Amino acid sequence: MRSELCALSYFMPTCKQCTTDFTITDADKTFYARIDVPKPELCVRCRWQWLLSFWPFGNFYQRQCDKTGQTIISTFSPDAPFPVYKKEEWMKDDWPVPESVVALDQPFLPQLEALQQRTPHYHQLTDNQIINCDYSDDLYACKNCYLSRAIFNCEDLYFSYRIFNTKDSFDCVYSYNLENCYSCTRCWQCYNCQYCLESRDCLDSRFLYDCRGCKNCFLCWNLRNAQYCIGNQQYSADAYQEKLAQIHFNSWQTIQQYQQEFSQQLRQQAIHKATFNIKSIQCEGNYLTECKNCQTFFFGEGSEDCSYLFRATRNKDSLDGVGLFESELCCSTCQSVYCYNCQFTTYTVRCRDSEYIDQCEDCADCFGCVGLRHKKYCILNKQYSEEEYRRLKEQLIGTMKTRGEYGQFFPQSMMYNGYNDTLASFYFPQTKEQSVQRGARWQEDIIQEAHAEFTAAELPDELSAAGAEQYIGKTVQCSQTGKIFRYIPQEIAFYQKNSIPLPRYYYNYRITENFKRLAPPWSRQIKCSRCGAMTTTYFPEEWGYRKIYCQQCYEKEIY
Repeated sequence: MRSELCALSYFMPTCKQCTTDFTITDADKTFYARIDVPKPELCVRCRWQWLLSFWPFGNFYQRQCDKTGQTIISTFSPDAPFPVYKKEEWMKDDWPVPESVVALDQPFLPQLEALQQRTPHYHQLTDNQIINCDYSDDLYACKNCYLSRAIFNCEDLYFSYRIFNTKDSFDCVYSYNLENCYSCTRCWQCYNCQYCLESRDCLDSRFLYDCRGCKNCFLCWNLRNAQYCIGNQQYSADAYQEKLAQIHFNSWQTIQQYQQEFSQQLRQQAIHKATFNIKSIQCEGNYLTECKNCQTFFFGEGSEDCSYLFRATRNKDSLDGVGLFESELCCSTCQSVYCYNCQFTTYTVRCRDSEYIDQCEDCADCFGCVGLRHKKYCILNKQYSEEEYRRLKEQLIGTMKTRGEYGQFFPQSMMYNGYNDTLASFYFPQTKEQSVQRGARWQEDIIQEAHAEFTAAELPDELSAAGAEQYIGKTVQCSQTGKIFRYIPQEIAFYQKNSIPLPRYYYNYRITENFKRLAPPWSRQIKCSRCGAMTTTYFPEEWGYRKIYCQQCYEKEIY
C-alpha cells in the first residue's frame, strides 16, 4: 500500500535546520495522520542526525554507580547530565522515582528535561543473560565480550560492532555467524577469515570481496565456490600453499602493502553491485535483507511498510527511527525495541501507546516520562487515573501544539553524551562550536593517567612467538588518535594463533575505519558500467570504483 501511495503525489517543504527542500509523500502524510502527529519540519538527513545524537557511540568510561558508589564501566561519562545506576541496582524497586506535576502554562520539553536530570539511568543496555561483559554495551545473551557494542549471542568477541552469533573473533563490524575471524566487515557464515568484506560462506581465506562459498582464497573478488585462488587466478592446492608460505602475514608492513593492493583491486577490477539489497521487494535504500515496501531505509532486515529508518530489524508500519527493533506503528524513535504505537522515544523497551518517554520499560499510556517500569497512565512520572490521564494529556498536547513543541524530538540538551561521543558524529561530523550553537553538549577528552610505554613506531614489525607475552598489559600510543591503549592476554594469544601483527591503532579507531568500508546512506544516479542504464547507487564518487553494475548486469556477469 505504501508503495502505491508513494507514486501518487508529494509536496516539498523547506528543512528548518539546513534549509534544503525535502519530500513528504502522500504515504507519509497518511501515516502521520494515522498516528496523529504533525508532519516533520526537518529533512531526513537532519532528522537522522537529531535521532543519532541520542545514541552513544565512542568511549567506555570508568565511573561510579551513583547509588552504591561501586566502580562501573559505562558509555555514560562521569559528567553525564543525570544519575547513573548499575543495571542491577536500577532494576530494584528500592529507590524513589522522581516525579513532577505538569505546568500547562509553561513549555513542556524543559519540564521533561528537568525530570530527566533527576532520574537515574541504567549504565548498560543489556539483558540478564550476559557473563563477563562489563566492558561492552547494547548486548544480549553474550559471554566474555570486550569493548564491543550492538552484539547478540556472541562469545569471546573483542573490539567489534553490530555482530550476531559469533565466536572467537576480533575487530569485526556488521557481521553474522563468524568464528575465528579478524577484521571482517559485513560477512556471513565465515570461519578463519581475515580482512574480508561483503563475503559469505567462506573459510580459511584473507582479503576477499563479494565472494561466496570460497575456501583457501587470497586477494580475490566476485568469486563463487572457488578454491585455491590468488588474485582471482587458479592454483593447484600445492602451489597455493607454497605461495602463501612465502608471505609473512604476521608482518605489519606486509599487511599494509596488501591492504593497499586490495583497495586498488576494489577500485579497478572488482564488480560492485549498485546496492546490496537481498530478497527485498519494492524497496529503496541499501543493505536491506528480506524487506518489503520500504523507502529510504538503510541497514534493515525483515521489515515491511517502513520509511526513513536506519539500522532497524523486523519492524512494521514505522517511520523516522534509528535502532528500532521488532516494533510497529512507531515514529521518531532511538534505540527502542518491542514497542507498539510509540512516538518520540529513546532507549525504550516493551512499551505501547506512549509518547516522549526516555529509558522506560514495560509501560503503556505514558507521556513525558523517564526511567519508569511497569507503569500506566503517567505524565512526568506522576500517576493518574485513566480519566485524569486522558484529559490532562489532551490539554497538554493542545498547549504543546500552540507553542510549536509537539512533534519535535527531545531537545539536544537532553542528549546522553556530548555530540562527539555519539553515532551522529560519525555520519554528520560537526565542530564543538556548531554543536553548542544547536544546544548540544560536547564531550571533552578525559586526561589519561597512563603513559605510553611504546609508540607505534617502536613496536616490532612481526610478532614472534618467543617475545609475544612481553606486550601483555603494555601501554601503546595510537599513531592516529594519540590515545593510550593496552594489549590484553586474549588478543595476544589470538594474534599468535592466527599470525596477525600487533595493531597500532586504538580499538575505536579500528572499528570506525572498518565501518567506513560500507557505503554511506546518500544516493546518487549513475550509468551502469556495463549496459549504460541509469541506476541508483550509494558508493561515493570519490571512492573511484570503475565497475558499478545494475542488478541485472551484476547477476549476468557474476552468476
